[in-house]
Amino acid sequence: MSTRHARSAEPLDPIRWSAIATRERHSRAIVKTADMELSCLSFEAGERMPREGSMAFDGPCVLHCLAGDVVLRLPGESDERHEGETPLRAGQLLWLDAHVEHALEAGEEAIVLWTLVARCPAENA
Repeated sequence: MSTRHARSAEPLDPIRWSAIATRERHSRAIVKTADMELSCLSFEAGERMPREGSMAFDGPCVLHCLAGDVVLRLPGESDERHEGETPLRAGQLLWLDAHVEHALEAGEEAIVLWTLVARCPAENA
């Protein structure tokens, strides 16, 4: 069975999508195009993503905490500007530049809306 993605201009409730994600798996793609991916991530208290180490992406990403709280862990491997821990509480969002190593850990049950920009337009376009 293929994953159902939201259609363009379709209103949706990411909290309801996360309830589905919790039953099926801990993440669910809401929209996936050539230029971006929007996913809903559900965390149990103490859960970490990835389970070990850290992750980075070729494009910038936005993390929007919808419920609960998570801690963004930045190991500082990319450069010294990106090091330490940043709490992200319900209603807060932040963005990370491309190639920034990071991990997320939930302090309590949490729902995070994650947007990855797959391609960046040229800065001088």
